[in-house]
Amino acid sequence: MWLFITVVLAFVGLAVWLRERARMRFPGGSRDILLHMTGWLQGLRTEVIQGDVARAHHVLVSKGSDKGRVIEENMMLPVWTDGCSIESCNGRVWRTVRHSYDHFVRQLPPIEDLETYCLQHTPSITADAGVLDSPGIARTVLAAFGQHLFADACTPQHLDVIEACSWDIRAHVAMRTNGHDDLKRACNRTIINLLEQSAFESPPDLPGWQHPLAFSAVMQPFFISPSVNFVDIVIALDNLCDLRAKSVHWRKQGYGRAKMDIVAHLVESIRIRHPFPMLERLHGDTQYFIALDSFFAPGHPQAAFNPTQWHAEGMYQDPLHSLIFGAGPRKCPGRTIAWASLPALLYRWLELEAAGHLTWRPADRHRFSGRDLDNAPTPMAESLHAAGRIVSCLANLAFETRRPEYTDAPPATPLATLRSRRPNE
Repeated sequence: MWLFITVVLAFVGLAVWLRERARMRFPGGSRDILLHMTGWLQGLRTEVIQGDVARAHHVLVSKGSDKGRVIEENMMLPVWTDGCSIESCNGRVWRTVRHSYDHFVRQLPPIEDLETYCLQHTPSITADAGVLDSPGIARTVLAAFGQHLFADACTPQHLDVIEACSWDIRAHVAMRTNGHDDLKRACNRTIINLLEQSAFESPPDLPGWQHPLAFSAVMQPFFISPSVNFVDIVIALDNLCDLRAKSVHWRKQGYGRAKMDIVAHLVESIRIRHPFPMLERLHGDTQYFIALDSFFAPGHPQAAFNPTQWHAEGMYQDPLHSLIFGAGPRKCPGRTIAWASLPALLYRWLELEAAGHLTWRPADRHRFSGRDLDNAPTPMAESLHAAGRIVSCLANLAFETRRPEYTDAPPATPLATLRSRRPNE
């Protein structure tokens, strides 16, 4: 009976969500019902933090490295067929893949080389009439990282495989499809082959680059996530301000002097339209959710788009900045690489458009957006698929015990286990 009630409540919340066409941005009421339901199914307290910057910063800094099971681990981790994402795993698995990432980064060429390449590159024009659209931006990002990591060993054929996988993962993350394992496995093999043929030393505590926690530490943060997130960030920024007018001022200054303002605009774009609008932490018997959309809701002191605030001294140490790349032990490890590449890429794209070499239309041919960036209605079949994914997530929380490698503490007891116990146990 309780499971029937759970499913009914889930579909009530989902019906509101689908009607409002909010996609990943659930309306507050139905979203909160679903989030509290996830805690109830696990025997945990749930705290949803909305609009309180100080509280959000405190949770991120002081509540450890465990994100919990709900969104990243339960819904996002299965997206990475035979691999994983640094952002989606916890416990011993997270520590191992993070160590693999750190080991790899120490072997990379100077970060300045990546920035220099991004300022001089020729973007990948994938549309007719010289239009730099969403697929072109994604391809250009992949080419930049491929060149930085593997130089000419990363060929257009390699990029074809990685690009196909990145769009497939984007659709899977946005809950539009279950993805295609063949595309993901082909990408895994491509990254493994590039690594094995390179001079990069594999992580010393793993048997080689073919190990999922080895190649994933390169594939996700250097290829898949940038190609997905950079596209969303620049489309959001293009919607929030007149980038062409801004670029006139930036070009007059030159990149060296303009970079601070470009970064400020990108930071503010991420704050207002974060690629993934919910942060999680699990500490003790409480699951915390930080609803990032609530920090720019109407009436909030930080609701307006205001990139100039990031020019103020100390703002990058302000608690508000923790909402951009996180804070504490789970702070985004790729932030340094992002700031060496994305501002330079954006400057270069707008510079080339001003010179008449391309037409800048980043939203064209965008697909599988979790934030309505493609301005297209979601087909009913995809909406029903998303509903099924969420109900499946709730069932997993209720009936499946957390895998021990994803936690350093005894797992929270699923409700299904509690129901099976005798009263005196």
